[in-house]
Amino acid sequence: VGSNVHEVAKLNLTHKIEKEGALMPLDQVRDFARDNFHKVWNENAIVLTRDERELGLDVMKGKGVDLSVALSETYHRELAPNINPRSDGIERKFVIICEGYPFDLAGAMDVQEVDSTIRDLKIRMSRMATQSEVDTSEQLTVYAMGSYILDEKIPAKVCLDSIAQTDAGNALVKTVESTRTVQDFLSFKNRFERAVEVIDKGAFTPTSRSNWWCSEKFCGFAADGSCPFFSKGTVSISLTKKENRHVTNRTRRKEIIPSGSERWLDAAR
Repeated sequence: VGSNVHEVAKLNLTHKIEKEGALMPLDQVRDFARDNFHKVWNENAIVLTRDERELGLDVMKGKGVDLSVALSETYHRELAPNINPRSDGIERKFVIICEGYPFDLAGAMDVQEVDSTIRDLKIRMSRMATQSEVDTSEQLTVYAMGSYILDEKIPAKVCLDSIAQTDAGNALVKTVESTRTVQDFLSFKNRFERAVEVIDKGAFTPTSRSNWWCSEKFCGFAADGSCPFFSKGTVSISLTKKENRHVTNRTRRKEIIPSGSERWLDAAR
């Protein structure tokens, strides 16, 4: 649904650039949203949650079509008329060459407006964007940094447009604005350096289980059972205290057992 609404928004704003401010007719928006959803559905693997599996594949497909059309209409009516994209500002791609590092930074801004404002569109099932989320978004920071390098000026502002549909079927729209400074770019540089170090060592830290995306609904690795850090049920483990045992940090590090392995399960038992 999210990918489809993004594609409709892209087509709509491209039409606005080419037709000197005129948006696509609403009927065309609906038709493209419906047809493109079927295309995306047929070309990709579909993973359903437990609740969705009970409803069945056909029902979920129908719900997806309806939701895609409804959210695309909402974007067309409430967001697109107020956006003034620059001629090269639809999904503007960039690469930041990071000399001295094994990786470069690449991205694609959803929309960059004539006044340099950068906008990103998020499709939400319920939770709308918050000010804190936008102020601390690393994604928007990198987009602003990319624009700063390409255009030699910091964007006027960064915006997160979020659209969600309530249980009552009403579509909600919320735009949250923020700004970025050179200090934000320096802070991100420190994070980038640490990320390079983590990737190089392969020492990835699992996200917290309390985060909303750590769930079968939002993470494909959790849904298909391939994440060793996600538990779908409960396991009872009893620990027996061993007397007169002193383990130093150095010894403990040497005895780390890979999570999910047979030795790990034996140790847990």
